[in-house]
Amino acid sequence: MSRQRKKEEKYERILQAAMDIITEKGIQRTTISEIANRADVAQGTFYLYFSSKNALVPAMAERLVTITLNNLKEKVCQTSDFWTSLQQYIDEVYSMTEKHREILIICYAGAAFDYTMAMWEHIYSSYYEWFGHLLQTAIDSGMIEADTNVEWTAKLLINMVEGEAERYYIGDDKETSAERSKEKLYEFIRRSLDPTYPFTDSLKEVLQESS
Repeated sequence: MSRQRKKEEKYERILQAAMDIITEKGIQRTTISEIANRADVAQGTFYLYFSSKNALVPAMAERLVTITLNNLKEKVCQTSDFWTSLQQYIDEVYSMTEKHREILIICYAGAAFDYTMAMWEHIYSSYYEWFGHLLQTAIDSGMIEADTNVEWTAKLLINMVEGEAERYYIGDDKETSAERSKEKLYEFIRRSLDPTYPFTDSLKEVLQESS
């Protein structure tokens, strides 16, 4: 194995160990020595890659987006109609948010205080592109309006879906079930993109909540 490959392997082990332990215990109760032990490296080796626990934030954020995008590519059927894909997308985002709640809390706290919006735009660029492809396919098939701004709408919908999932699992806003939360979100987005979609009880409830 080449020296470069060994360095990459150690980096991967350290990052994965950190994410696993932080998910189990939270960042405050996670120590660098625990991360090093789990990764099977010397504690000093940790500092060759990360200057502190907080320095893990951008790497964890990028890894989480990569995991999410890979799962979406696997589970969201891009050959089906857009509305089915949208439901699958919402399901997967909620599932990932629940699973990686602790990591998300840390990433957003780190981004708020130490990192720039440009960093997040870079991390999310492939994610935006993937969702934009879904939207463009829907436009080409006549399912949503031809004059839809794909780039802007992709960013808006990703932020909306992630925001609602985070409000449910991180903000602990559990006045309704997860399924009900997803249903209301889906119907709101569908009505926004498809004016012919009928007003349902769920949609009326969403509009009443926002008024």
